[in-house]
Amino acid sequence: MLRRLGIDVRLVNDFHALAEGVAQAAPGDYVVLQEGMQVPGGTIALVGAGTGLGVASLAWDGRRYRPVPSEAGHISFAPHSETELALLRHLAALHGRVSAERVVSGHGIAAIYEFLRTPGAPAADPAQISRNAVVDPGSIEGKVLDLFIRCYGGFAGDIALAFLSRGGVYICGGIAAKLAGRFRQGDFMAAFLDKGRHRALVGAMPVRLVTNESLGLLGAARIALAPD
Repeated sequence: MLRRLGIDVRLVNDFHALAEGVAQAAPGDYVVLQEGMQVPGGTIALVGAGTGLGVASLAWDGRRYRPVPSEAGHISFAPHSETELALLRHLAALHGRVSAERVVSGHGIAAIYEFLRTPGAPAADPAQISRNAVVDPGSIEGKVLDLFIRCYGGFAGDIALAFLSRGGVYICGGIAAKLAGRFRQGDFMAAFLDKGRHRALVGAMPVRLVTNESLGLLGAARIALAPD
């Protein structure tokens, strides 16, 4: 039908479109978590937790940045503490293999809540957990968000190393955008930087949290208008 109407349709991955938007991002589209030192033409990484866990990169081709899609959200979850190791064991008992997306996503927030809550405590959805955590940081929901943010920061740091993201790391997705103030409190970046002998390497990378949730739409428009 669309072809008969003369409409050209191209389907792209959501993080492909988001990467195109990030390539055009302006300072008003994000907040800075770490200033770093951006290397011109350096690879840029995108990490975004929402319903799932999206990962992509932008590679410089000598003329412009081009998106490189990935399924890195499905790599194995790597715990960085005894609590995270206990969480891994809890999830492994339920699912077998535990991917990063099982923890760093909206579903992950719910899973962490189930892991931490006392028996008999009421169930809660991710949005409710996040709201309660912001209102009462000392609550069980606050502890859930603390653990989630540490896991998110650790994963983002791993991705930064995997892509050698000297062009910067962009934290995307609705969760980070809606909780930008909480992400700026320091524990996200502490986990991001906790890379042992490579701490200085990730410490030099710019880290930006995307607050403009329309960048994916802008990227899709960029693809439609300039499909090369």
